[in-house]
Amino acid sequence: MISRIITTTLFALFLTTSAWAGIQPGTFTLSPMFGLHIFEGDQNFNNNASMLALGVGYNLTERAALEAVYTRTFAKGDAPTDPDAKVHTYRLDALYHFMPEEVLVPYLAVGLGEIDTNPDSGKSREHLLANAGAGIKLFLNEMVAFRADVRYLLDFPKPENNLLYSTGL
Repeated sequence: MISRIITTTLFALFLTTSAWAGIQPGTFTLSPMFGLHIFEGDQNFNNNASMLALGVGYNLTERAALEAVYTRTFAKGDAPTDPDAKVHTYRLDALYHFMPEEVLVPYLAVGLGEIDTNPDSGKSREHLLANAGAGIKLFLNEMVAFRADVRYLLDFPKPENNLLYSTGL
């Protein structure tokens, strides 16, 4: 009997989630995220660098959004002689949502910004940053969505290729 009640309740929740779903035009978003920063091999950082991020966005339409994102990565040196570093990125991204009225909303993103690398010893560097990526938002209710994202980062003028993997709300 209890399993029927649970099954019926879960089924009813599943059917009603479509009312919760979707990107709402004219709304702001706040996205705390965490993940990994994968560095190109010649940067002398461990590829398991933890990353924290905070994004503030605005949904222009149900398909188009702008998002300002700050990330902070705690990078360990590859070898004992390589310095650790704090890597900060500041980005302005444009997002395009596919199926914006659904519970599961895939999106593409592209943006520009700056990447700052501050080693424990040695010279800091600041470079122009371009990024592109994709992700999904899984709406849990009308106010909260689980988010997973992957970004390809390219900094200039000396190109360095990096990847960011993140999850958040």
